[in-house]
Amino acid sequence: MVGDRSASWLIGQNGGNATFSSKVIAVNGTLTVYANLILAFCQLKMGPNAVVVVNPGFSIIDNSSIWEPCENAMWAGMRLSGGGAPGSGGRYDGLNSTIRGAERGISTGMAGRYDLDGVLFDRCHTGISQSGGTGTWVGSIERSSFRSLTPIIWSPRNGQRTQFGITCSGTQGMVVGVLGQNSDNSFEGIQVGILSQASTLRVINCNFQNLAAAGSANAGTGILVSAGKGSSASLIVGNENAAANNCNFQNLRRGVDVSGSVPVTIAKNGFQQVSD
Repeated sequence: MVGDRSASWLIGQNGGNATFSSKVIAVNGTLTVYANLILAFCQLKMGPNAVVVVNPGFSIIDNSSIWEPCENAMWAGMRLSGGGAPGSGGRYDGLNSTIRGAERGISTGMAGRYDLDGVLFDRCHTGISQSGGTGTWVGSIERSSFRSLTPIIWSPRNGQRTQFGITCSGTQGMVVGVLGQNSDNSFEGIQVGILSQASTLRVINCNFQNLAAAGSANAGTGILVSAGKGSSASLIVGNENAAANNCNFQNLRRGVDVSGSVPVTIAKNGFQQVSD
């Protein structure tokens, strides 16, 4: 087991990039990544409020690892740092991995980049927290799941459900799903699938189902959109030219809820058992 250590210790022991396969790694406090960290089939045991900070220009490349609390308290999550051009900051590439029990699974501004394929966000308070900046969002989210099939069991949010799968604020050009592919992202058991504020957002081939109707005034909403002040906002859900990219909304309070002056296009999607 790698215990309460810094990234400099991890990387220094391995001569540059740090590579771990099928290891148990315990993290307390802050783990700062300033070289590439390559993980495969690892268990990351995160202490209370532990945070992973990926510095600009470096990546975590993660295949099938599990990040989860090691005690009865949530960990803070992963932060992709940087303030430059889109994609120039810290990066997380996740394939078939699990991020469990974090306050914010991944948080970043426009400089950070995440490419997610088959990543599960399980009982985090928020799966992805994306803030805005200059330029157009870069990254990808496909075959990934945001879920809270049972309530959160870690303090300080015991008994709650995930509040948001994804939030984006002041973000231009964000895309959830992959055009032309069966990306099949899913949002299940959580309060709100996607919250978009003052952002331009496209949602393709996503499933929103069995969302929790209790917990907040907006609970049970698939996509919640607000215009914000002094910035452009828009929403496109589905793809009118390809039925394979439809979104489905099933067994929830509201499918799409929009406030303010926001251009909206909703094309070829399915709505079933939506009460409002």
